[in-house]
Amino acid sequence: MLMKNFMKIKWMWLIAILGGFLIASCSKDEDPVIPVADFTFDVQDKVATFANASKDAISFAWTFGDGNVSTDISPVHTYENYDDYEVKLVATSADGSTHEVTKTVSVIDACEVWDGTQTGNLVKGGQFEFCDEKYWTMIKSSQPQHVKYNFGYLDYNPTNGANGALYIHPDNNTTTDDEATIFYQEIQATSGEYQLDALLKLKGEDKDNPTSAMTDYWIQFYIGKTAPVEGEDYNDGATSGWFYGSWTGWAYVVPPTDGSLVHDLLVSNMASAEGKFNLDDGKYYFAIKVGKGGAGSFGDGIAIDNISLERIGARNACFDWDGTQEGNLVKGGQFGECDDKYWNVLAGNLQPFPVVFGYTDYVPATGDGKALYFNNPESTKNAAGVGTAGTIYQYIGELDAGTYNLSAQVKHGGVDGGNKQFWWEMYVWTEEPVAEQEYQPKESDADDAKKVRPIAGYTHEGWGPRPDLGSGKKTVAVDGALQYGYNVYDLTDSNGNFTIDEKGHYFFVFKYGTWEGSFGEGIAIDNLKITKVP
Repeated sequence: MLMKNFMKIKWMWLIAILGGFLIASCSKDEDPVIPVADFTFDVQDKVATFANASKDAISFAWTFGDGNVSTDISPVHTYENYDDYEVKLVATSADGSTHEVTKTVSVIDACEVWDGTQTGNLVKGGQFEFCDEKYWTMIKSSQPQHVKYNFGYLDYNPTNGANGALYIHPDNNTTTDDEATIFYQEIQATSGEYQLDALLKLKGEDKDNPTSAMTDYWIQFYIGKTAPVEGEDYNDGATSGWFYGSWTGWAYVVPPTDGSLVHDLLVSNMASAEGKFNLDDGKYYFAIKVGKGGAGSFGDGIAIDNISLERIGARNACFDWDGTQEGNLVKGGQFGECDDKYWNVLAGNLQPFPVVFGYTDYVPATGDGKALYFNNPESTKNAAGVGTAGTIYQYIGELDAGTYNLSAQVKHGGVDGGNKQFWWEMYVWTEEPVAEQEYQPKESDADDAKKVRPIAGYTHEGWGPRPDLGSGKKTVAVDGALQYGYNVYDLTDSNGNFTIDEKGHYFFVFKYGTWEGSFGEGIAIDNLKITKVP
C-alpha cells in the first residue's frame, strides 16, 4: 500500500514538472519582445541631426524622404532642398520583431522667416546679420567691378554693434579696375523730420600723413526719389558720407572711426551735423554706395552696422530753407536763423565767442531785417591774459584763378561808439580752420612772412600801422555797405575785388575777437556775397 501511494506521488510530481515546462514553452512563443521605434531631431538650415529614442531594438533602418537611407543609430543628414520630408525609422529587436514610426521633418530656409524689421525704423535689415541680405538689392555702380562684401561678418565690427555687420573687404586682389557696389531698398515715408544713424568702423586716412593702406575710397548714404540703376552712378539725395583725403576738393579728410556715423564729412549733404533732415510723403530709395578708384584699397576694410532711419517729429522749417543765391559762392549769406546750417562755428584760439543767426534787434538799415550778430559784454581778458574770439566758415567750392568780388552790409558803432580793441577779418583760402586754433595759415611753412592775408575786415587802430603794408586806418561807425581798407592787411581794392592766383578748393572764413575792450553795441553783418568777376 505504501509503495502504491509513493508511486502515485512520484507520477504527480513528474506531471507537474512536465506541465510547467510545457506552460513555459507556450508562454515564450506567445509573448515575443516587441521594440518601440522613436526619435527626435534638430534642423539647422539644411542639416538634420537625428537622436534615436527607440527601446528594445538592436538595428535600425532610416529613410529620409528624399530617396536616401541610413542604418546608423543616430544619423546626421544634409538635404539638398528646403521642403517638408516624411522620415521613417524601422527598429528591429533581437528576435526579429519590428516597429516603425514616421515623422514630418521641415527643412526651412532660416532667412525666409528671419525678421529684420525694427519698430520705427524705415530701413529693413539694418542690423546686417547674415539673413538681412534678403532686404537689400546689390548692383554695380558705374565702376566695372563689385566690391567684396559680407553680411553678418563677425571679425571686424563696430565696437558697439550687435552681432554681425556689413563688411567691405580690403582690396586683396590685383585688379586696378574701379570697384563699387550700391546696396539699396525701397522705403515709404510720411511728411516729417527724420534722423539717420549708423555705426561704422574704418581706419580712415590723413591726406598729409597717410598711416593706413586706405586710398581712393568712398562711402555715401542716400535717400533719393529715383531707384539706382545697374551700371550707372548714383547721386540722388546724399544725406551723409565719407571721402578719402584725396577728395579734399569735396572739403573733408576721413578720420579713423569706431562708432557713430559723422554726418558732416560730405559736402553735398541734405542732413544736419546731427543727421536730421526733412522728407515729404512718398516713396524713396535708401542707398549705400561704397567704392574705390583704380589701384586704391579699403585698408583694413569698412564695417557698417545698426543703420536706423526714424521719423522724429513734424517737419523742421530750417531743413527746407534754401540759403543759396545764384552767382553767390557763399551759402547762407543772408544770415537768417535757418542759414546757420550752412556754417561751421568754432571757438578761436581764445575764449569761445557766441554768434546769433537771424538777429533782428541790431541790423544794417539796408539789409533784409535779419543779420549775423556778435557781441560779448564780458569780453575783458581773463587772469591768463586771454580774450574772446570765434570763427565761422564754410567750404565754397573749387574756384578757378581769377578776380572775385566781396560785398556785404555791416552795422557797428566804431571806436568812437564804444568799440575798443576789437577786430574781424574775412579770408578766402585753401586751409580749413581748426577749433581753438587761430586762423593764420601760411602759403609756405618755410616763410613766416607769407601768412595768408584777409580779404577784408576791420581792425582797431590800437594795433597801429605796419610799415610794409601802409598806414592803418581808424575804424569808424558804419551802417551800410562794407568798407574796404580798414584792415591794414586787406587784399581787396576799394571796390571789394580780390584775386585768386591758383585754381583750387577754397574755404570762406570769418574771424572775430577782442582782447580787453568790447564790441560796444555789437557788430551785425548781412547779405554777404562773393561772386566771380567776368
